[in-house]
Amino acid sequence: MSEWLRRLSGTVDQVVEPLLVTGSETEPLFGLVARMREAGETAALITDAEGRVAGLLLAEDLVQHALFALAPDQPAAALGRRVSPLRPQDRIYKAIAEMRRQRRRCLPVVDETGRAIGFVRTAGVLGFLAGEILTRLDAAIVGETAPASPEVKSAQAAVATTLLASRESAAETIALINVLNDDIARSVLREARETMAADGWGEPPVDFAVLVMGSAGRGESLLHPDQDNGFILADHPDAEHDGIDRYFAELAERFTRGLARAGFPLCAGNVMATNPLWRKTLQQWRMQVTEWMNARGNEAIMFTDIFYDFRGVAGPPEIADALRRHVTGAARNNLPFLAQMSWLQREHASSVDVFGQLIAKDGPEKDAIDLKLRTTKPLIEIVRLLALKNGVAATGTAARLAGLVEARVLEPEDAGMLSGDLAFLLELLLRHQLARIAESRVPDNYIKPQSLDRQAAERLVQACRRIHHWRQRLVADHSPVFG
Repeated sequence: MSEWLRRLSGTVDQVVEPLLVTGSETEPLFGLVARMREAGETAALITDAEGRVAGLLLAEDLVQHALFALAPDQPAAALGRRVSPLRPQDRIYKAIAEMRRQRRRCLPVVDETGRAIGFVRTAGVLGFLAGEILTRLDAAIVGETAPASPEVKSAQAAVATTLLASRESAAETIALINVLNDDIARSVLREARETMAADGWGEPPVDFAVLVMGSAGRGESLLHPDQDNGFILADHPDAEHDGIDRYFAELAERFTRGLARAGFPLCAGNVMATNPLWRKTLQQWRMQVTEWMNARGNEAIMFTDIFYDFRGVAGPPEIADALRRHVTGAARNNLPFLAQMSWLQREHASSVDVFGQLIAKDGPEKDAIDLKLRTTKPLIEIVRLLALKNGVAATGTAARLAGLVEARVLEPEDAGMLSGDLAFLLELLLRHQLARIAESRVPDNYIKPQSLDRQAAERLVQACRRIHHWRQRLVADHSPVFG
């Protein structure tokens, strides 16, 4: 059971807050309102002559009714809504359900005699349920008062550590990291546009979409991704290209520099919108994709390997969707292109020897396994190839596997094993990177077999063998195309 679920089964007495404002049924309404205002409180409990709960008055009740319909000397009972109170030993999940059913964001808690002892509020319950994660998230969320910065990006490690300690899955944790990254990218883009407008560049001359590619496009980035991004510009006359592209070249510079300042290193391979190769109109992108598919060189395959996982994170979604439809249609059953992609798999050797031992030859000391290069990358490539061949448009690996099952390309058992392997491998990588961050070291992908317990080592051997099996299968399935 996760920490979140464990807390959901806790009791109301763990989240009860003291009563700040109470009033009798006969007290003039505006007198009670005045005391609420003085206390800075948005809720007041109304009691009967015996001190038992008679109703609850919330600030929204005043806005909806009292200011327009009731005289100042009306009794508080005229507006206070009757509610069903909670008891200290009720479960937290019951408190949530009752607040939803009664459409109140707080409810009174009463003792065995029916006298109120405090309030339970939605905000307090959420804080209790989420525990430390809310504090961690505060530092990792970009906003108007917390602009994109290295501190915001680095706070993701604390968020991930807290979630894993609460027994949340690595897959859900990684998904949250990627959502936070999307928010940072949009914040940086917004700032770049605003500074350009202030500098006299005006607004974008045409609509455009911002793409993220590679692991970011799949929603599978871990804690130290570099930049893989591009722009799709709405189609426009060729005669206007130079002026329009001048704006977007400047925007790309500011955008990528802003991301670098926020903790996303510039891409060493120059896969960024500052490179004209990754900044094109929709029609130019379509032509580029077709050219890559018709090429037979390794460079074209490398570009497609990065590009095909693209996803739009800003701009009109229909622009990125149009390019996705083109890519999906162009790749489907394009056997020469798919064969070229699969043929590259033959160059990868297994990471397990004939005796079932992990082969560790990576890293500075040549005693580790580059888990990204040897395992997650080929697994992702295998699933991507099957998705492209069969017209599955999803970008995330788990979503692609689900699409392949739905299309009856994969048996649910095979897809489940591959999905399980990916989840296991990503968790290994995430925990390894968190450990390095805790030691003030740069995150990397090098796992030393001796650092794994027996169960994890055996699980890694199984995953490596399964990946090697699928590599061989794909090569065998597509090799006749070369004959």
